[in-house]
Amino acid sequence: MCGIVATFNKDRGRPVDPTRLAAMTEILRHRGPDQGAILVDGPIGLGHRRLSVLDLELGLQPMAGPSGATWIAYNGEVYNYREIRKELVSRGVRFKTTSDTEVVLASYEVFGLEFVDRLNGMFAFAILDQRNGSLVLGRDRLGIKPLYVWDGPETLIAASEIKAILLHPGAPNRPREEALAEYVAFRQLSGYRTMFDGIEAMTPGSLRVLGPDGSKVIRYWSPGAVADPSVSTTPQRSATDFRSLIESSVEMQLVSDVPLGTFNSGGLDSSVVTALAKRHVPGILRSFSVGFAEESYDERPHARRLASHVGAVQEEIVGDPQEFARDLPLSIWHHDEPLNHANSVFIALLSRFAKEKVTVVLTGEGSDELFGGYPRYRLVRGLEKIRRWGTGLERLVALPLVFSRGRKADLIRSSLGRSDAHLLADNARYTPDLDVHAVCGGTALGERMSRAPNGRDLMTRLRVFEIETYLHNVLERMDKMTMSAGLEARVPFLDHRIVEFALRLPTPVLMPFLRNKAVVRDAAAALVPPTNVSRSKSGFGVPVGEWMRGNGSLSHLLEMLCEPRTLERGWWDRAALLRIVEEHRSGVDHSEVLWSLANCELWARLMLEGEGRGIRLTRVPDGIPVAAHGVVVPQT
Repeated sequence: MCGIVATFNKDRGRPVDPTRLAAMTEILRHRGPDQGAILVDGPIGLGHRRLSVLDLELGLQPMAGPSGATWIAYNGEVYNYREIRKELVSRGVRFKTTSDTEVVLASYEVFGLEFVDRLNGMFAFAILDQRNGSLVLGRDRLGIKPLYVWDGPETLIAASEIKAILLHPGAPNRPREEALAEYVAFRQLSGYRTMFDGIEAMTPGSLRVLGPDGSKVIRYWSPGAVADPSVSTTPQRSATDFRSLIESSVEMQLVSDVPLGTFNSGGLDSSVVTALAKRHVPGILRSFSVGFAEESYDERPHARRLASHVGAVQEEIVGDPQEFARDLPLSIWHHDEPLNHANSVFIALLSRFAKEKVTVVLTGEGSDELFGGYPRYRLVRGLEKIRRWGTGLERLVALPLVFSRGRKADLIRSSLGRSDAHLLADNARYTPDLDVHAVCGGTALGERMSRAPNGRDLMTRLRVFEIETYLHNVLERMDKMTMSAGLEARVPFLDHRIVEFALRLPTPVLMPFLRNKAVVRDAAAALVPPTNVSRSKSGFGVPVGEWMRGNGSLSHLLEMLCEPRTLERGWWDRAALLRIVEEHRSGVDHSEVLWSLANCELWARLMLEGEGRGIRLTRVPDGIPVAAHGVVVPQT
């Protein structure tokens, strides 16, 4: 995979500064350690860092198109590029390389902006069209590959990571303070906002065209537009159709000129991907897993069972709390924003481990959002039924929850008697509402509720909403953590054909009798061991709550939260924060809110302190990196 940068000066007479463009490109070296180059054409510039996966010798970028008048900086893989190439050759196009990059650019020249409809893959790109002086930005349908945009008064910058944008002297390096409560509650922001005020993630499934006459945005695909749960089907037919689609997707995504493997937790989704990959990979297939000394968090036995069953070579590392503490700040820097999940750190560690033997991995991301895999989906399905039975039953259900704590109890209590929009928006909450109000002094739901979709049945609306919010966050995590090691991660479940298939499944087929992921489980029955098929969703947990207590490896995070520097920042209620820290130390579990608060503080110290233009890292005695001049480049 790669890192890209594009700059567009709105004053057409002002050329792009090549030195600045080179610096913005160079800070993405970890994404593309093999080669780097920039191209400046007056007010438009392209920068590219390359991780070589296809056509290792000739696929250099920025790359010129067949006409010689278009150039591309491209990050991604188009899995059906060979089929598109054949069509283009039949139309007279002559190719110089065997890379998918050249096919993407030739498709643009031949088919115009509609070329994206033909692409099956994950991608983000910037195309310089010298024929009309325009810059075309694009992102794949699901947002698997990141692209961030700052639209400044004089310049627009797009880049694979925010840190590249922050190297521009005009870019805003300030927090989006009104979004802090939403982050604390959900560990992500709804829509495509970032934690940096003025910087947005480009909407997935969209193009942005900038030229002498202005700018326009084209949304060429969205989950809401393809969702149609009225399609008639049966459980057996759905399982058969899904099996055909996922096998096709895995086979397509195995195309590579470098070694590849899988991430394998032994859960249902990664088991399906690993089993199908082994069927199509001649010779050795390596599957990679993280384990823990804490037995309740250790998934290695499940991963080993699956690897043995399909004949893959299982490779493992053990999650070490001291290593986690050491690498947490580095992971935040690579993520650009506060982390959402603690397992991000171990995904980065696993990626560095896997990179020693492969360059590409296939993963199971996306299945839970599409097929109702999270426990909260069953909860919403149950609440949907309760609502049909009337308010009397709702009150009866609510009685035992009055004095209960925890994510599930908080969700049910806050949802009973509320609108559908409230239920959809509140569904992915991590931190209880009481803690958010106490620490942040405000609500976290306003922006999210405004984005809740209307129409269709509740479960379909929930899946559309989570694809556009929670899944986007999950994909950012996987991209940033794997690319921190120069490892490309592919997600077969998010082939757009599978996404469209899943969004057409009626709820009774999707979750019969509250049986989650029924279609995937039925299709997996002939592929993986029964115990892997029937496993309940466990996630990829990390015992951060335990590690923050006593003399644990993360106890310094609680000390950091009590420092004057943190308390005087003005983001949190001082008394509430100190109370929660002390309660956690005494045994009350506040790990959810404390994880969010600690991430925000580390992020502020790493990415916001100082002038925001430096590239030097300073380490303080407790091992927490802080910015000497704002943006930092960790010394790895």
